Amino acid sequence: MVVVVVGLNGAVQRRVRLKTKLAPGTVNRGVEASTGVGGKGQGAWLAARAAGLGDALLAQFCDDDLETLLRRRAPGCDEGLWVRVASKTRVCTTLVDDEDATEIVEPSGEIQSAEFDELLRRLPRAAAVLVMGSIPPGLDASAYRTIVDHCAPSQLVLLDTVHGLREGAWRGAVLKVNARELLGLAGIDDDHRSDSAAPRDADQLGNAAALVARRFGFEAVLWTDSKFPAGALVDGALYSLRLPALPGSVSSPIGAGDAVAGATLAGFVRPQRDDRLPRILAAFAFGLACGAASCLTPDNAAFDIALARQLRADTNVLRLH
Repeated sequence: MVVVVVGLNGAVQRRVRLKTKLAPGTVNRGVEASTGVGGKGQGAWLAARAAGLGDALLAQFCDDDLETLLRRRAPGCDEGLWVRVASKTRVCTTLVDDEDATEIVEPSGEIQSAEFDELLRRLPRAAAVLVMGSIPPGLDASAYRTIVDHCAPSQLVLLDTVHGLREGAWRGAVLKVNARELLGLAGIDDDHRSDSAAPRDADQLGNAAALVARRFGFEAVLWTDSKFPAGALVDGALYSLRLPALPGSVSSPIGAGDAVAGATLAGFVRPQRDDRLPRILAAFAFGLACGAASCLTPDNAAFDIALARQLRADTNVLRLH
């Protein structure tokens, strides 16, 4: 079974843990720093592999830096959909303190039409496709639709992006975003200055999901809300998903959402447990558990699969209405 993760806008991830809470306009000193794989698609692909999809393919544009980092994390993997490009990979720097994480994202390099054509030439037909993140400069808003049409997925189209979404163009697909993105797609103002300060209203998010599903044609809408309960709209029913407390202190929340997406893909293609839940909802619950477990490690999309399965077993999935 061919499964493709699309990550067109990769990154090198620079992580700095601060000594004290971030203070804009002053000198902020770090106590720890690391460099690793960044980019939503790259993190989701690594998570999908860790969650059981070791043969998943990554469709990406890359340079030497990103290629080297990925080879360290996934030695011997299939690189058939890695297209080398002339532009440099951007660097994303995340400043982490005890309360929050602030990300500084460099502009992306431009992709040439010939480079995109080469990616399309290599794409296989697939059972499932996961599309992640933003569209790099040089490509138009139809890039994701074009890629999905080339792959012609027979089982699942999972989108973790707010880019390239055209009304009515994604019928039957599943959307996975965070709460801030969901409200933005619905045209609803979000007054939360920090995602980790307080949960958003579940009914407001449910209404936003219903509006977005109708507008774009999504079969299901899944969302995270930082450390607070996640939500899902599946078959017209609204669900809340609450994970248990983590058995340790958070090392880094960077890439947790990408881990959720990649593990949700894995959980759908290869179900992890005998659930009476709708298939995509059970997969999302597994993805959330993997994303939570990844917060205990310093690397993007790295987690203990045994811990993730235990977190999944203790996750409360509640149908609200």
